[in-house]
Formats: sequence, structure tokens, C-alpha cells
Amino acid sequence: VSARPVICNVRSEHRRFSRHANLLLVGRDTLHTSFDLREYGPWLAEQRGLAGPWTPVWAALQTDIAPALLQQWQSMGMSSSEEITVDPDQLKLLAYTLIASGARGLCFASHHPVSPHPEISGRAAALGLLNQDLELIAPWAAAGKIVASVATSDPQVHVTVLGLDRSHLVLPIRYVPHSQFAAGASNTQTISFVIPGVPDSSEPFLITSSRLKPLRRKRVAGGMRVTLNDFSLTSAIVMTQDPLVIRQLTRQLAEQRVRRSRFAHDIATHLSTTTESTILQLAGPGAKAPSVDATLNSARSTLAQCQQLFQSGDYKASTEYANQAILQLSQVRRATWEQASGRFRWPVASPLLMHFQTLPLHWEMTQRVAMAGEGDNLLAAGDFESLSHMIQNGWQQEITSVATVYGDIELSPQTKKSGNYSLHIRTLTRRPDKEDPLVAIAPVTVRSAAVTTQPGQLVKIQGWIMVDGEITRSRDGFVVSDSVGGTGMGLRVSTTDGWQPFVLYRTADASGELRAVFSMTGVGDVFVDDVAVHPIPYSPANDHTLHQAIHLRQMLPPPALR
Repeated sequence: VSARPVICNVRSEHRRFSRHANLLLVGRDTLHTSFDLREYGPWLAEQRGLAGPWTPVWAALQTDIAPALLQQWQSMGMSSSEEITVDPDQLKLLAYTLIASGARGLCFASHHPVSPHPEISGRAAALGLLNQDLELIAPWAAAGKIVASVATSDPQVHVTVLGLDRSHLVLPIRYVPHSQFAAGASNTQTISFVIPGVPDSSEPFLITSSRLKPLRRKRVAGGMRVTLNDFSLTSAIVMTQDPLVIRQLTRQLAEQRVRRSRFAHDIATHLSTTTESTILQLAGPGAKAPSVDATLNSARSTLAQCQQLFQSGDYKASTEYANQAILQLSQVRRATWEQASGRFRWPVASPLLMHFQTLPLHWEMTQRVAMAGEGDNLLAAGDFESLSHMIQNGWQQEITSVATVYGDIELSPQTKKSGNYSLHIRTLTRRPDKEDPLVAIAPVTVRSAAVTTQPGQLVKIQGWIMVDGEITRSRDGFVVSDSVGGTGMGLRVSTTDGWQPFVLYRTADASGELRAVFSMTGVGDVFVDDVAVHPIPYSPANDHTLHQAIHLRQMLPPPALR
């Protein structure tokens, strides 16, 4: 009997564990956090570099909402928060990013079961459709070698080329800023790029939902130029001169035809239901982006054609209309999210800004919190004027021993926002003459004194931070978070332009206790000052008029098709 492979989920000491495991699993929750998806690919590549070169690395792909964020939504009155799912575009963007970064396999990580309940069937359909896509590109993902990484005519689009035998897989990926909150691109565009190192006889084929579509190509200096029309977020292109590869993919697409059509139909229908419902609940000046109504009207018409074609058994055409409806609905969701988040420097300021479907409650609460004002500061010693005062009130420090760096904490009189001192957190390399590896564990963490409020109490955490130079050896930088939301909901900063204010709105957990948390995850200098925690004399979970107003708008009929 052959031995079972050993897989190890690692956070640190990758090389040590790779000596004992056949596979290493790495990954992190990135959706609905301040960790930008543009950083996820380089982060994963760095994790691979920390492991032994002989050990394949798999990546965990986040497929649902983190429990801490769900808890915050529930505390703010989102009774149906568990029905909110990850958008299909985000799942595919994550999967293609991980494959393009060298992951040999994907583990679909989940905090909750994939339920067949009608309200959350969109998640099951999205995962089903993603699996169909992954089946097509599995040979290159599992065994292909990264042979090129090229820029395109669009600075937001990056292309990775995976080589395998006599074929190549080309993965163009568009990274719109803040895609971890809303992934839809504003429109489709034509892009072009040069692929180096492919034979003249190779032909490029775009893998569509129903066929391999030949693409325009031209031999130029440095390689082969490929032009891709109507590009949105992700695509997969196969370049090959081998007819066996073409026949295999064509056969797989034919076998997937009915299931792919069902998945696309269900995704479009579910996405339409949640998008329409959310848009109807929006209220307040400027809540809706100017282009939303026209795009939503077009999506309704496209979806109606998709459903009609699906019922008649024309699965190919139905899938094409479903994909178009999904694209239009994603554009609506992205534009609506941008309209709400544009007033905030960092979207993680409020849990209600982290997903499209929570935006109606965000707009309502914004108005009501503004009218309620805020109470007196509850946090002791957040002005950092006295070390003894900080210790007496329960401020805590945690300095972790790391082989390559060491940390230090002090009250600095030289750099401060106000008063006589600020909190200075710094980490330094032990070997300044050498290129140190990444810092896997935060060397320094400071936790504030505990603030006690009522369970579910809404509070405002605020303060000032300044990064002196830039934080290196980590893609998380300096993390400002709290004990309730955790680092997943924290604010990540690598550089600042002088002193920058930060604000986090959170609700206290069942214990009613909350602490602000400051973590240095790399090498650098950070100053913190004037940290305060203010209670908001308003309880969204107990405000029945708030939810009545939202649901009343939801009951109104949608506008007629034009």
C-alpha cells in the first residue's frame, strides 16, 4: 500500500516543515480586508520562496465571508448576514491569481458549509462554474512552469505565461484597486501584449464558455503580439501547435456545455436578485452612481433572454447571455461600492463598507450616527504622555523573538502629533549587511488598555499614525486593528505622507470589552499618537425604524424595462 501524502498548513518556518511534508499549504483571507489583491500574487510567490525548492506548494482559496466580519454585520443589525456570499468575479480572480503565482493546487477554504438553500445557491453555482474553468487549465496549473511575466497596454492588467511541453497557458488578470471589496471592471477593453519564447507555429486560442476562439497574433521583436478584445477581469488563453491539445479542450468544453450553462444561469439569476434588492434599499443623496440605472436595465433584459434560451435548451446562447448579464451586474455593484467608499480613505473603517450588499445599512447608519454624535473618550493613556500611566491602565506589549529582526518600543519626544510624547514602534534587522528574508511573524505588537462598553455597543476608534520611511520585509506593513475584528479587518499601512488620521467603527462583542491593537509586521519605524475610543450613543441593532425604512424600499416594484 502506498503511503499517503503528508500536507502541512504553514504560517512560518516553511523550510523546516517542507523537510517532513510532501505538500505545503499556504494562504490567507484577503477578501473584504485591507490586503489588496494586487499584493496576493507576490505574497504567495514569497511564501513559495520560504519553502524548500523540492516541496510543491498549494494555496488556500477563500470562498466565504470571515466569521469576524459576519459577527460585526450581525451586531449592526444585518439579520440575514449569513446569506451574503463572495462574488463570483472575486472567486475567479483569486483562483487565477494563485495559479499565476505558482500554486500547484487549490484548497477551497471555507468557514461554512456550501448549503443548497435557495438564498445562498449562488455560492454553490459559483464554485461549480469555477471548477469547470479549473478542469480546463489543470494540466498547466499542476505541472506548468512560469516562463514569462509581462505587462500589457493596460497598466492594470498583468499577464503570466505557464509553459508545458508544446503548449503555453496565458493568464491575463486585471487588478482594479480594492477588488477585494468589489471586483467588477467599469467596462471591457481591448488589450495587447507580447509573449516571449513561443514558436512561430503556435496559435493562440481564447478559452470561452463554449469553444476555443482563435485570436489575432503578430510576430514582433521580442516574441508574439496577441490582441484580446472585450477583456474584463480574467481570461485564459492557450498557445499551442499540438492538435491533441486542441481536441482535448474542445472535447472538455462539449462535455461541460449543459452543466456550465446551468451554473452560469443560476449565478446570473442569484446575482440579479441580490443586486436589485440592494439597489432598491439604497437611500440618501449620492447613494446611487449615475450609470447604475441604465446598466441595470440592460442587465434585466440580458438576463431575461438568458432564462428564455435556457428553458428552450439553447445552452450555448444561454451561457453567453448569462456571462453578459453577470458582467453588467458586476459593473453595477462596483460603481455602487465606489460611490459609497469614495468618502473614506480606508474602506475598512466600517464593516458595512466591505461588501456591496451591506451598503444600504451603511448609508442609513452614516446619517443616524452623524446625528447621534459621540461620547467622551473611554481609552486611558492613549495620549502616550506617561509610561507608568499606560502600565497602570493595562497597556500591553508583545515582542516576539525573530532570528533576523528585533523590536523596540519607546515614548518618543522628538516626533509627536501633540503633547510631549508619541508611541514609537520600530523593528531593525540583525544583519544590516545582508538581504534578510521575509518576516513571517509580527515581531512587535502593542495592545491598548481594555475599554468596557455594553455588548453590541458601537464605538469609534481613532488616532494618528506616521511611518518614518517605508516598512520593508512584509506586505502587511503596520496593522491597526482591534480585539473584536482582529487583524483580518485591520488597516494596513506601509507608508504615510506625514501624520495620517485613522478611524475604525466597530461593535463590542458579548463581553463588552475592546482593545486597539498595533502590530509591526516588517522592518521599519512607526509613530502612533492621540489614540481614543469614543462610544456612539446609538444602537443600530435595536433601531427598528432603521430596518423598517430599508425593507419598505425593498418592497417597492423595480422600474419597468425601457
